[in-house]
Amino acid sequence: MNALTSDAVAIDTNVFSHLTDKKVNADGHIGDLLSALMADNIRLLADDRGVIDGEYPLHLLTEKFLQSEPGRDEVYLLEYWLSPDNREVVAVDNDDLLRKIERAINAKDEKVDQMLVYVAFAKSRPLVSNDYKHISGKESKKRLRKIPESKNAAILTSKEAAARV
Repeated sequence: MNALTSDAVAIDTNVFSHLTDKKVNADGHIGDLLSALMADNIRLLADDRGVIDGEYPLHLLTEKFLQSEPGRDEVYLLEYWLSPDNREVVAVDNDDLLRKIERAINAKDEKVDQMLVYVAFAKSRPLVSNDYKHISGKESKKRLRKIPESKNAAILTSKEAAARV
């Protein structure tokens, strides 16, 4: 089992989108991370309101992946991670926690980011994101760490997470 988590993880859509980005993923760490987690049968956290799942197809089922050559590792990875069978659905039933997160990520158009943080904090599981403005940047982490429920949930960039698997 990897050192990142034992059963589930929240992964921001930007991590999946960066899989083929030669600048962000020049060293291939995102593929390594996703492959290692897949090998351990790690499940992807999602919310019972469908906010997170609604975001994945918009960003990931783009022409660059639809036109990918069959057999490419990226296609296999995305098929695994996009499968609804690989979800652990988290009930969004703690309004107090959600309000705290909404205050920390105070942007009306960042509902997906807020929900990613919610599922990670509610389940005490890692959140992997390359969104430095709202989640994984130094100031963002500082704001999120003020929320007591963040205590057992790691907030990691894809590079940090890849170093742990």
